[in-house]
Amino acid sequence: MICLAASVNAQEQEMSALSQSIITAVQAQEPGWAIEDPEAKGDELLHRWKHGDEDLVISIERVNTVEEVTSVLDAVPRQLSVSAMPQHRKDIGDAALMYSRYNRMGSAVIYFRKRTMFVKVSGPSESITVRFAQLVANKIL
Repeated sequence: MICLAASVNAQEQEMSALSQSIITAVQAQEPGWAIEDPEAKGDELLHRWKHGDEDLVISIERVNTVEEVTSVLDAVPRQLSVSAMPQHRKDIGDAALMYSRYNRMGSAVIYFRKRTMFVKVSGPSESITVRFAQLVANKIL
């Protein structure tokens, strides 16, 4: 029981540190973007960013293994109800899929995996979404 609690606490600390690292990097590299109520609980992290009338959302979930996170990313096209084909990106994380101009939250969404992290970045344009996704990928060590 104590080992499980220590493990959960370590995971929460790691996600909290990742959250802070992303916040610091965005504030340094993307002036004008402000974070609204960041959340880091257990194996999940959620950031909502705002710049004027533009919104961007970053969600990160840690899974148990690389195989599991690969399966999660591979399932994305089957789970979405869009006819758009994803663009495979090799410049973001270990593997990435980008969908453009289809969702109600923004005009681009990138799903990617890095190590055992599954990440979704939804933003107002392809260029902004790619920049944020690359920034997040670089912070996952």
